[in-house]
Amino acid sequence: MLKRLLKGKFRFYIAVAIVGVVVLAACAPFVKLALPFSGFADVHKQPKVHYEQGAEQLADEIATLYPDAISKIEKTHGSQFGKQPEVYICVSEECYKKYAFVPIARGETRSSGGIIMLNGFKLSRDGTAGAIFTHELSHAYWFTRGVHCQPRWWEEGLAVYVSGGGGAEKATLSAATQAIRENHVFHPSSESSCSFVNSAAKYDLDWPMYYRQSGMFVEFLHTSNPSAFNLTLTLLRNKTELPEAIQKAYDQPVEALRKLWLSSITKA
Repeated sequence: MLKRLLKGKFRFYIAVAIVGVVVLAACAPFVKLALPFSGFADVHKQPKVHYEQGAEQLADEIATLYPDAISKIEKTHGSQFGKQPEVYICVSEECYKKYAFVPIARGETRSSGGIIMLNGFKLSRDGTAGAIFTHELSHAYWFTRGVHCQPRWWEEGLAVYVSGGGGAEKATLSAATQAIRENHVFHPSSESSCSFVNSAAKYDLDWPMYYRQSGMFVEFLHTSNPSAFNLTLTLLRNKTELPEAIQKAYDQPVEALRKLWLSSITKA
């Protein structure tokens, strides 16, 4: 009887421990959201850019790029920012792990759109600071308007396209074109980017290739019909869901446009 009770208590304690770990993991992002940024200095010529000591050169680069990058996003996206974001640049891995939700990424944008985090440790090493910053500004533009959870291919593809390839540097245009011709290609589904589905793995692609192909498709949507593309952006700002916005703007569904895009690549 005693052994049975002890076994029962042991199972109970194990269950409590597991629940505790799950709860802590779920709460971790909220803890980071509430964590104040401290120990950052401001760039005098652009006070919205803040940096960890040691990231002075990168901070100066981002501060110089800031107004033109903002202007570029406003021009390509069709209107002004709801709120221009604050930029925090970490140069050490410890700093980025402390504040970022995805420590392995080179940059991320908080869901409010008001804060962009840049991983200076990686950006300084691979020389992609400008492209990644512009990529993140695309996300910030939508987030500040309360537009979240757009389909992943659109959200990332638009950011890749307007940033000149930011986020897709490891997958060249020629490699992506060859992959598409060999039928290794993503499908522009309507699933939310806020889901936990690995959109790249779903199509047996790595993230750079998924980003590159998404950017190519968004570019096709823009260049093939600029007025319809701009109408799509307007409808999205008015909180229309993407599939409906594209149907209204192009007078055909996403799948039909995908076939036209694939045809343009395979026949080239």
